[in-house]
Amino acid sequence: IFDFYLISFMTSYFDGAFDSSLGIKYDIPDYKKLDLYLKANLAGTFVFGDDNMENNLKLQIIAGAGINNEKNN
Repeated sequence: IFDFYLISFMTSYFDGAFDSSLGIKYDIPDYKKLDLYLKANLAGTFVFGDDNMENNLKLQIIAGAGINNEKNN
């Protein structure tokens, strides 16, 4: 995902600003009545202005579970 912030065209102190993220999700197969998954996401925000660049990077690691109510015959 890539987003460019249009506010950079309307201010004098921003030359540009955008954010981007990249993620991957892995579903753990056939675990009884639970749907389990692991997900990793890397996201960053970048701001250019006043002859410097600021950035904010974060890494998220997520483990999730859901209940599967479907009956298998």
